[in-house]
Amino acid sequence: MVIKNLMKHIRKFIRFIVSLFMQNKPTIKLRLARLSNTALESFTTALITNLTGNAFYATPNPPLATIQTDLTAFSNKVTAWGSVGNRGSHQTHVELLTARATLMIDLTALANYCEITTPYNETAFVSCGWEIKNPKSLTGPLPAVQNLRQFLSKTISYGQVKLRWKRPLDTAYGVVNAYNVYRNTVSTFSTAALVATVTKTSIIQSGLTLNTYYFWVVPVGASGAGVTSDVCLASVALLP
Repeated sequence: MVIKNLMKHIRKFIRFIVSLFMQNKPTIKLRLARLSNTALESFTTALITNLTGNAFYATPNPPLATIQTDLTAFSNKVTAWGSVGNRGSHQTHVELLTARATLMIDLTALANYCEITTPYNETAFVSCGWEIKNPKSLTGPLPAVQNLRQFLSKTISYGQVKLRWKRPLDTAYGVVNAYNVYRNTVSTFSTAALVATVTKTSIIQSGLTLNTYYFWVVPVGASGAGVTSDVCLASVALLP
């Protein structure tokens, strides 16, 4: 009985020592569910690029071809689902959610592969573009800005749009130096044009000639461009 109790306390002590050893070790922090569809597409595209030929990860599992297939299927469903005010059917939305879930499952498996292949190797994780939990240094992309929206005011003239947004929720990865503002006439970020770089959390766009435009904002820090915001559909008051 004494030996049994002694062994029980020894096991508790070992678990305590292991927990101390694990504390503050850099690991991959997955927050895929928080990403918008556009941000998830952007993140996955960058991840595939960063892992292609990456010296730390010779044989990614799942293979990058599988991730690319998932991404293509997801992007197609995003397009089919449409934009605000022009949504697809309920069945299309279900298919979109299914494709998103499939992509997230495989990305989670890929993150697990990276952690097993290079345990606690912050440099290796960052080389892929993963967000880091308990980072030793402040590295990685800035999170997306929050609540990008059109701001309506009597001071806004014809052909103008004013946008506002809030700073990223988590700025543990550095200071936001500027914000890149992108614009498109369709709800596709990949073909959007960079129209302004500002340091404030608002902007007025002038000289617009169409009734509607799509906008995105990307924070920029020491590590470069951060995560793309959700799309904002803005209406323009034109000259009568």
